[in-house]
Amino acid sequence: MKGKSDIKLTVKKMTGDRPFFWRPEAQFVDEQNEELIFYWSDTDEKFRISVCSLKTWRWTEKTKRFSLIQRPGSPLSKEVKKPLPIHRCTAGTLCILAEHRVLLLFGGLDRAEVPTSNFYVIDIDTYKWWQVETPEDILPRVGATMTFVNNLLYIFGGQHEASNTFSVVQFDPAKLTWGWTIRDRPYPSNVPLMGYAGDVIPLYDGKKFLLLPGYIQEDSDEVSLRRQRIDLFLNWLSKIDMSASQTIIFDPFQYTFQVCDSAINGEFPSKMAGYDIAIVSSRRLLQEGISVKHEENKDTAAPVVNSILITEWSTFTPSTGTRALPEMWILGLSESPNNSSVSRCLRLRDKFKELNMSLMSCAVLTDRRIILLGSNAPVDEEENFNTCVEIEV
Repeated sequence: MKGKSDIKLTVKKMTGDRPFFWRPEAQFVDEQNEELIFYWSDTDEKFRISVCSLKTWRWTEKTKRFSLIQRPGSPLSKEVKKPLPIHRCTAGTLCILAEHRVLLLFGGLDRAEVPTSNFYVIDIDTYKWWQVETPEDILPRVGATMTFVNNLLYIFGGQHEASNTFSVVQFDPAKLTWGWTIRDRPYPSNVPLMGYAGDVIPLYDGKKFLLLPGYIQEDSDEVSLRRQRIDLFLNWLSKIDMSASQTIIFDPFQYTFQVCDSAINGEFPSKMAGYDIAIVSSRRLLQEGISVKHEENKDTAAPVVNSILITEWSTFTPSTGTRALPEMWILGLSESPNNSSVSRCLRLRDKFKELNMSLMSCAVLTDRRIILLGSNAPVDEEENFNTCVEIEV
């Protein structure tokens, strides 16, 4: 990398039905359609879905179009105009089911601030949503993380009773049904406490998953959960620390967990208010992202490397008010044990600080674009997502 001065930042104005400026309950990038989808709650605690075109920078709110399907899969089912489900501190993922874009939401706090094991499907293309029946023995949880690969939904950790457990739910595309094949199985004893509101991302075309930590809190009573939610989404008091020992490689075929420990060299982000992760392939960002130690051999295939962009969020308080400020890290992971993996900081914080903006969401279109979304106002003022910064890669 030639230097941080080579990274070009372009500021763009966002228009339309712009969502309230704060971290959404869940966010998703649709690379094919170049759209960013927010599932968020307004100041009246009504949940909404907003979609931003990353071509025109225009927000469109879709909330009023949605209807509840009372009995999904039944020809006698009725559709009812009903608000989207209350789902604070939920786990979420975007996937394709029956050729439709759907959001899967699991767990979280209900209206009474009680942890749940509720499972919802929200169809972005038909504007319908419904609840999937969950077995009674599935534990409630807050701030789990999950991913959907090859018709399998993997749910990891969270706060409350399901901390450091995982579940697997299989989708049957012929019957349009869900079946729990693994229910709240504890992590192996060598896996450290991973906390809640961490993240997971598939690697090497879904052959492995990367698990990263969240907020670590020892107590898990309901009063504490309410306080932690307020800390997390309002006061930025909770912090996340990453390390090699809390970087976990999960095998979705063998259900094994590899703690990276000494397998990753370099520094890691710490004291984060939150973070986003995505796979990237920009050469400008990835130079020196992996250290290869094997001897060249014409008969040996090049090592498979996945590079993960970690965008951390923290705050700083200049005279103009408290701002949300990002920093970016590259975690280069090699599939081969003969090659070391490396974590390094891109040291772009000062460039972002010069913009005098609050930036609190990152959208990555793998091979093309990295976009930071935010506001030109401090975080403690009522504003909306009205500005974004595109990083030329």
